[in-house]
Formats: sequence, C-alpha cells, structure tokens
Amino acid sequence: MIESLQTHLLVLVADIFLEKRLKKMKVTIALLCVLFLLSGCKLTRVEGEVQDVEVKVGSKESSESNNKHCPPGLAKQGRCKN
Repeated sequence: MIESLQTHLLVLVADIFLEKRLKKMKVTIALLCVLFLLSGCKLTRVEGEVQDVEVKVGSKESSESNNKHCPPGLAKQGRCKN
C-alpha cells in the first residue's frame, strides 16, 4: 500500500513538472515565432527630438531620400533622373 502511494505521488510530481516545462516551452516557441516574423522588418527612417535637437536619419533605400547618385551606365546614356 505504501509503495503504491509513493508511486502515485511520484507520478503526480512528474506530471506537475512536465506541465510547467511544457508551458515554458510553449512560451519560448511563441517568442521565437514572433522574433522570426519580425526579423524581416527593416528600419529605414527615424525622426525625433533628442535634447531639443531635431534628428532625421534615413538610409539610402529610404523612399523619401534625395539620392542624386547615378550609375555610370545610365549617366553615359543620359537617362539619369535629376
């Protein structure tokens, strides 16, 4: 009788431990999925104010950039947009 009680107690403790572990695994998998989905995002433009100084930062790929670079092939053909 004592052995069966010990076995039931051991099974209960193992179940509780596994439930907690599964919950942590689910949260971890969910966070990894979110990080994977956000990894394709790219920040190309930042605007704001830092210590009363207005800051505007953009990359070369920013849609609003005034990039005047003209590839050599297009420049020779006269097809650059100004």
